[in-house]
Amino acid sequence: SWSAFSDELKKHDFDETVLIKAGLGKKNKDGGLYDVFRDRLIFPIRDRKGRVVGFGGRVMNPEDQPKYLNTGDTPVFQKGKELYGLYESLENRRDLKDIYVVEGYMDAVAMSENKINNAVATLGIATNRFHVQKLLQLVNVIIFCFDGDIAGKKAAWKALTNSLSEIRDTVNVGFSFIDNGQDPDQLCNENPKEFKKLIKKNTPLSEFMFESLSKNIDLNKVEGKTKFVGLILPLIEQLPKGLYKKLLLEKLSDLT
Repeated sequence: SWSAFSDELKKHDFDETVLIKAGLGKKNKDGGLYDVFRDRLIFPIRDRKGRVVGFGGRVMNPEDQPKYLNTGDTPVFQKGKELYGLYESLENRRDLKDIYVVEGYMDAVAMSENKINNAVATLGIATNRFHVQKLLQLVNVIIFCFDGDIAGKKAAWKALTNSLSEIRDTVNVGFSFIDNGQDPDQLCNENPKEFKKLIKKNTPLSEFMFESLSKNIDLNKVEGKTKFVGLILPLIEQLPKGLYKKLLLEKLSDLT
């Protein structure tokens, strides 16, 4: 139904303006109110205190678009600053030493189903600096777990560039990729042992950065070395002063 949810809330004295402000209802051309989330599987998004601040909705009918729909920014919800599953991960806070970041709700759900209780998902957007800051307030180890396809590698690179300014000497950032065209939730459900083994063997940020930028560059030639330094030095310069930054500069010096 187009307005079953809004109609029900009105019975409980919720004003139309509140529903619109909360991102749950919209006005149509005739001035009537319709529900934003219809015929979708709903994922409640909680803040760190466990309060529901927004929703994600996945279509039930594969022909409908968009596949995923999230609450837009509201007075209590900013998509770029929240992470799905963070509240649930914090329920085991005493044992929380690292956090896995995945792309989708179902990836986080599959990991939880298979006893990996420290996974969070971005809300349909790239990992940004606010996400990294929020996670580093809780743990010193972040592992990004993405598909091994081109889109997954792009998402990982975005996560890398947005992590650089937040990395201190005590922080470790790693990357795991699921190959063979599988999503993390597929492999996690089909072969949990293999999945757990794979995410433990993650690639450190420094290795991922050096390997990605040196691909197709001949470091035996001065021209290749010059190009490589031009690509990687601006990224290393974004790191805060410290031993980690110093060691990366030494590694670059050894290579070039």
